[in-house]
Amino acid sequence: MPESTTTAVTTTKIAPKKATPAVGVPCTPPGDNYATAGDGSTLKCTKAGGPSAKWVQSAPLLGTRTPGSPCEVGSGVATSPDGEEMFCLGQGPDSNVWTVLN
Repeated sequence: MPESTTTAVTTTKIAPKKATPAVGVPCTPPGDNYATAGDGSTLKCTKAGGPSAKWVQSAPLLGTRTPGSPCEVGSGVATSPDGEEMFCLGQGPDSNVWTVLN
């Protein structure tokens, strides 16, 4: 009688590739609020100009900054340590600070 052989088969599930965000493509806020487009530009997921959220062009996301700390107007956007979106606003000559907008 021939000898029996057992062969183990391993299967690997491959997660579906996440679509690269692009201007005008639908998105779901707030889970993926900022992203990088294929060309390296920064995008934000928002309901700007319509009833449903889509990716729009954004200023660069600079990371976490402390509210009230000095900044350069127009340099980009940031998040506070609590995760709130912030912009650099001018408070007068040479006194621009990171500000949380409510």
